[in-house]
Amino acid sequence: TERRRLTPARSSLCNNRVEFPAGSVTFNLDDRVVTARDMSEGNIRTELLDDVCIVNGRNRDQFRLRGEWRYSQSKLDSLIADGGDILISKVPFRPNYVNRSGERKKTANLLSYRVNAIQTNEDATQQAREIFGGDVVSYPKPEGLLKYLVRAVSQDDDVILDFFTGSGTTASGVWRQNVEDSCSRRFILVQLPQPLDMEGKTQAAAADFCDRIGRPRNLAELTKERLRRSARKIKEETPLFTGDLGFRVLKLDTSNIRSWTSESDDLEQSLFDHAENIKEDRTERDLLFEILLKMGLDLCAPVESRTIADRAVYSVGHGILFACLERGLGQEEARHLGFGIASPIPLRPASRNAHPMTNGIRRRVWISRVGPFARSGNCITQVKTKSPWCTETSRGGRFSSSTTTRRS
Repeated sequence: TERRRLTPARSSLCNNRVEFPAGSVTFNLDDRVVTARDMSEGNIRTELLDDVCIVNGRNRDQFRLRGEWRYSQSKLDSLIADGGDILISKVPFRPNYVNRSGERKKTANLLSYRVNAIQTNEDATQQAREIFGGDVVSYPKPEGLLKYLVRAVSQDDDVILDFFTGSGTTASGVWRQNVEDSCSRRFILVQLPQPLDMEGKTQAAAADFCDRIGRPRNLAELTKERLRRSARKIKEETPLFTGDLGFRVLKLDTSNIRSWTSESDDLEQSLFDHAENIKEDRTERDLLFEILLKMGLDLCAPVESRTIADRAVYSVGHGILFACLERGLGQEEARHLGFGIASPIPLRPASRNAHPMTNGIRRRVWISRVGPFARSGNCITQVKTKSPWCTETSRGGRFSSSTTTRRS
């Protein structure tokens, strides 16, 4: 026979009740009555729902157990119908399925410290304390567990998405796995700026921590601080690692371009009201990232500031895109600036570690002329070059008023 443990396996959970028919379980126990009780221990959750009367090593009546089970009720019924036996050797109950092979095989938690050295909840608590300097977050996940899962399901250059980030343990797991195998995985973390209540029992410590570091009281700020501190910790522990331990924060927002919302019969006044079509609280960086989003470029591409023809110019992706978003830029100035940008500019050579956007010399130059009325059309001049030759095309049209991102 072969024996397989039915005790809760958190790696493949089936959280339900299972019913054992009368006489289906063999007990290595003296005849007795085991009363209904909670039989949970550590990470194993088991609850005996009925009293069990053991007579001659068998259960006289049917009984039920509730927990996180490897097998469903239908699977258990099938195993018993095929001639298998269920063995329970002690209290608390930990059932084992026995088939004809005679080998006992315990299917303990596949993600456990005993089986494959997976970190535990206790490790997670200690890690959080080391990072934050105290008990700031509730129910943290162990970095080692996330690292194990990342290794199991991803490879070099993959992107790991976490829609419910919490304190950002996923990012730490990705970074640590990259350190181990020298890969370049990246991550996208999504977290609402959920307010932290100073009066809340589980949130007071986190809210106080945000106050101490001068950050707003919300969960997203806690996430960002966790990433900063985790990155520093990894650098200290692995000084020879040269991979990327940075991140960029973007906030979901409406478009930077003010949409046409004329509610007046005075068309002339409406035109003057919309002379400046960029929202007042938006910066050049906000505009730049909307351009990246609209063009489908990587939002994590390197952004550098340069001065060309006495104008501030953003260089994205080591030269794949140049953008000047200064106010008061006339059309002739824009033309000269465009050709100044399009002149031969050394680009970093393509290599394995270079950003994917730099694997060519084709450049795009966007020059935004900012002035009354002209701004509403964006007056963008696009110059695409293949060094050393260049051609020039003009393109008008404004961005649609749609959802975009803002750099934080």
